[in-house]
Amino acid sequence: MRTALLFCCMVLAGVLAASAPVGAATRTTFTALDVPGADSTEVHGVIRVGVLLQYVEVVGFFHDPHGTHGFVWSRGRFTTLNYPGAANTWTMGLNRTGQIVGYYAGADGVVRGFVSTAGNYTTITCPLNVGRGPANVAPNAINDAGTIVGDFGPAGFAFTAGECVFPIRQDAIYINAINNNGLAAATIVNENNAIHGQTLMPLATNDNPLQIDVPGALATWATGVNDTSQVVGYYQTGTRLISTIRGFILSNSVFATLQYPGAFSTEPFAIDTPTAPTGAYDIVGFYGGRSGAHHGFIATLSPQVVSLP
Repeated sequence: MRTALLFCCMVLAGVLAASAPVGAATRTTFTALDVPGADSTEVHGVIRVGVLLQYVEVVGFFHDPHGTHGFVWSRGRFTTLNYPGAANTWTMGLNRTGQIVGYYAGADGVVRGFVSTAGNYTTITCPLNVGRGPANVAPNAINDAGTIVGDFGPAGFAFTAGECVFPIRQDAIYINAINNNGLAAATIVNENNAIHGQTLMPLATNDNPLQIDVPGALATWATGVNDTSQVVGYYQTGTRLISTIRGFILSNSVFATLQYPGAFSTEPFAIDTPTAPTGAYDIVGFYGGRSGAHHGFIATLSPQVVSLP
């Protein structure tokens, strides 16, 4: 395993010049996203759509008195997604071909994965004799080629061509995202229960994973990666009894903190790729408010040219 990255730079939102070239800065605009009537909302996947990629489209899930439900938010409208017959549904990721992945809880209590294409659901299963976990299959993300990654108990998996591929690891691994180049973002838990972020190529035979740690943090989770290899996640500081959770962006070996204004905790989960001509991109996740409820957010980051003295 390669040496952990150094913590080069940390700044508060809006992430001023952490990874931008000299003479540029980044403006961050936060948008809260709560499903009407929900007591909790989380956002887990994001893409840009439209002829000019001018619209942000996200998926996630929310909880209300009737259970947990997936949703799509596009052009200002929410659409609820429930796996047929399931009491609880979690939608986690989407791609530019219109596929959505997630998981649902069956009547037997087992969690099963699914991919939805134009409203048609296909269940995703992995062989029960492979991996170290139970039968629960939980997809977290899908790239434009249709490769799905997720969790099979404490064994991360990639699903491609109808088969589950399990990276060989000594530690428990949870694969959270995969970009269109096959690079995945994951979280590992070692034998000492230490938590680290990691990037890896789960379908490559010569994978050389990179461990990601925020120096001084108690734990680091890597949850999203885009096509330019920018990584997002969150980290814990403080003590085991009193701690703070903040998001981070890792770009060109430089870290920057992402924190929703006034929130007690911020947990980013996905990042899209900067779009031409503006270079803007989006990060989604959820933040914790004073009541303890989760609220979804979209953070839009736009490079801004500034005059230097």
